[in-house]
Amino acid sequence: MSAIFDDMAPLLTSNVADAVIRRIHADRLLPGAGLPSEGDFAQKLGVGRGVVREAFKALQALGILDLAPGKRARVGRLKSHVLALLMDHAVVTTQVNIQQTLDLRRTLEMRTASLAALRRSDAELASIRQAAQAMRAHGTGRESPTEDDIAFHVAIARATRNPLYALLIEGFCLVIRQTAPISWAVRQSDAQRSAIHDMHDAIADAIERQDAAAAQAAMAVHFDSSVQALVAAGVT
Repeated sequence: MSAIFDDMAPLLTSNVADAVIRRIHADRLLPGAGLPSEGDFAQKLGVGRGVVREAFKALQALGILDLAPGKRARVGRLKSHVLALLMDHAVVTTQVNIQQTLDLRRTLEMRTASLAALRRSDAELASIRQAAQAMRAHGTGRESPTEDDIAFHVAIARATRNPLYALLIEGFCLVIRQTAPISWAVRQSDAQRSAIHDMHDAIADAIERQDAAAAQAAMAVHFDSSVQALVAAGVT
């Protein structure tokens, strides 16, 4: 008998999670809004509080809920970590390859560069410039300026004023941390590595001029160069 109930536990948890999501949507709750307690959900759904607790934890892992000790669950805000884990898992388990992620990123990032050029504020431009300058300040040594590179592309995505672009670009961060050092290592001379900084500056310059076509073209050049470097390294 206990084995039967053990098999049912995941199903019960999934059903409760679905009910919590339906409640959020039905009540049109916004990020930060509080939800009924575990006890309230347990009583209404006719399940134990432990099942509700597991459902809450599952929804927290997806970023749908925010949980804090001693406080009621709240509606979560969009987070990129779930997408980043999914993308990394897909690559590590060879369900997609690096070149496929780059193909998708190229399409997205060309669009973000174009939109950023049209919509960016002075503050957003400053963030883009700061990241590009940090990359150049990193120099042309053996260590890749990966984190500054990620910051550069995220800053551009945020300047589109469409939060989905930032969410998607941030979702590639774990994959970028795998590929950027490889791409950097392939370019062994100071001139080759300095050219990477030049490409980022060209993108930032076009965004500053609010030249959407030039920003898109500069981003395409950057990605084509990255693809060539990874192919040269044997990454497919």
